[in-house]
Parts: sequence; C-alpha cells; structure tokens
Amino acid sequence: MQKNKIITFLTIPFKISQSYFFIKLFQLAFNGFYPLLEVLTFTFLTDSVIELKKVGEIKEQIGLAVILFFSLIFLNYFFDIFIRRISYKQVKKINLALETKFISKMSRLEYYYIENAELYDKINLIKKEILKDFIQKHNKLLSIFRILFQLMSIIIIVFSVMGIKGLIILAGITAVILISDYNGKRNYTQKKEDTFLDRMCDYYSDILCQGEFGQEKLIYNYAML
Repeated sequence: MQKNKIITFLTIPFKISQSYFFIKLFQLAFNGFYPLLEVLTFTFLTDSVIELKKVGEIKEQIGLAVILFFSLIFLNYFFDIFIRRISYKQVKKINLALETKFISKMSRLEYYYIENAELYDKINLIKKEILKDFIQKHNKLLSIFRILFQLMSIIIIVFSVMGIKGLIILAGITAVILISDYNGKRNYTQKKEDTFLDRMCDYYSDILCQGEFGQEKLIYNYAML
C-alpha cells in the first residue's frame, strides 16, 4: 500500500503537467541557443566581408547581415508569442485536472472547518494557490536545463570562433552572461516567493497533520512539490 502511494506521488503530478514541462523545456533550449545563433551569424558574415574585395559585394553582404539579424529578432518575437499561446492552453488543462483531482478534495477539508472562520480562510487560500505552486514544482529541474543550455552555448561559441578575433568571442560570451544574469535575478525573485509559500505551508501544517486528513495531506503535498 505504501509503495503504491509513493508511485502515485511521483507519477500523477508529472502526468498532469508533462506537456507543459516539455513546452517550457523547448522554450529554454531556444532561449539558451539564441545568442549562439546571433554570434555565429555575425561571425560568418564578418569572415565573408573580410575576404571580399569588391565594394558592391561588401554592400550586398552588409545588406544580408541586416536581413539575417532582423530575421532572428522576428523569429524570437514570434516564437515567444507561439510559446505563450501554447502554455496558456496547457495551463488551462492543468487547472481543469487540478480542479478534478485536488481542489475538489481540498473542499472536503474546507467543509470540516466551515464554522472556523480563520482555518476556513487559510484552506481557501491554499486552494487559490494550488495551480501556481503546482506549476512551480518544475522550477528546479528547469533551472538545471537552463544552465546546461547556456553552458553549451558558451562552449560552442568558444570552439567555433577559435580562429576569429577575441572581440567576437567576448561579444558571444557577454551575450550569454547577460541572459544568465537576467535569469538569475528572476530565479532569485522566484526563490523569495517560494520561501514565503514554504512558511505558509508550515503554518497550515496543524490543519493537515491529523490522521483523518491523511489523504488531504497527500493532495496538499502534490501541490507544494
């Protein structure tokens, strides 16, 4: 019985949100390698311009560079819109699944404490936060992938421009570092929010530690992973 509970605990949350997880993973891969696309494009065009001698060909090459860079910008813009729309649909599906599997069962606990206004409000707050906390359970794993993609970008940039001037290498690495810095600040903000929610979990634990609410505690743990 205990083994089945553990298996359920490990598999159900991911089954509900695995599509959302892989969408976010795909987004991280694109964002991680996007600076690499810019650096490689710039490197290729720089080498081509240096080798060319005719003025007309240089102008054509500069025009091609402008087109390619604007194409990358538009690609990034439309990709971001595409991911947002897909993510929105997946979040709606997750919300529906949570409504069926988790929130309806949390409502039972809410019913038990309907006459206790303070505890009733706490449980109601938990229900409102479940979707947000459930999706955030992927953050640690996604952060690992984010770092991996950025490190791969740096490695590829360094090895691909070994014969190019150090300025190009510096520009490529700087682009990746700036993105890493931005993600680091965002992760720090998220960590502060998670810490606050952890304190709330401790505060609510007196409700869920009673034996008759074992099932509800398991449901709550799903949401707070």
